[in-house]
Amino acid sequence: MSELTILFALGCVLVASFAFSLIADKYDLPRVTAYLVTGVLFSESLIGKYLDLHFNSSFEVLINISLGIIAFIIGSKLQISELRKDGHKYFLILFFIFTFEKD
Repeated sequence: MSELTILFALGCVLVASFAFSLIADKYDLPRVTAYLVTGVLFSESLIGKYLDLHFNSSFEVLINISLGIIAFIIGSKLQISELRKDGHKYFLILFFIFTFEKD
């Protein structure tokens, strides 16, 4: 990817993230939901396929940092009482993620 294409792709993702976060705020949804929807939309299986975006190879470091920020945001909203009540569900989800991870 050329530098101009990379900047265009990054700009599209940032604008879409901002737009979806405004929509999420309007419907009282967490912004994390908007960021995840943006990520899914710009994946190589949807919009990324038509725009010839290859985020996996070009933005690996940025993707990992973004996922860390999203995890931090989700973790900051988590309360101990919820964790005690639904902790087994979180553990089960994490178990399946780590068990069936492709890497």
